[in-house]
Amino acid sequence: MLLTGRNREPAPAGQFAAVCVDVVDLGAHETEWRGQARIRHTCRLVWELEAARADGRRHLAMRTFTASLDEKSALRPFLEAWRGKPFTADELKGFDAEVLVGVGAQLQIVHKTVGDRVYANVNAIMLPAKGQKWLEPAVIDGKPAYVRVKDRPAATSAGGVGPGLERGRDVYEDPEDDDDLPF
Repeated sequence: MLLTGRNREPAPAGQFAAVCVDVVDLGAHETEWRGQARIRHTCRLVWELEAARADGRRHLAMRTFTASLDEKSALRPFLEAWRGKPFTADELKGFDAEVLVGVGAQLQIVHKTVGDRVYANVNAIMLPAKGQKWLEPAVIDGKPAYVRVKDRPAATSAGGVGPGLERGRDVYEDPEDDDDLPF
């Protein structure tokens, strides 16, 4: 069993069915790049994986992005790979990240070891195979196993991300039909 420096069990490496369970607005942070200070607004996407931890609960995987849908951003091509199609200009204007919560995916997890810590990084994403049932968020004793950051009693995310939206379809059907795109 691989453990990180904080004795957390990282998600295993490989490809897994997953479901997005949270979009967290991390707010603006000052960073330095090539000797210049700049402000970056970031967000974190969180998925539950089909893979179970030693305690039986599902693994979580997450990836942090600069909250930008610019052509040169990391987030936009990641989302386009997930949906299987580029965004149109109109879709970009009205995009609300809340629609990602509840959407199924296939994630590729890769491990990176730094010192005594093992990091499970989301390397790639795509929609589940055509006709494959989406993974549902885990439920324990009638309640979601993962509680969204904005719904936690001590939620401190900068600005939050607004009210949740209902999840779309359970099964991915056809990438050629725009009406079937999950977001």
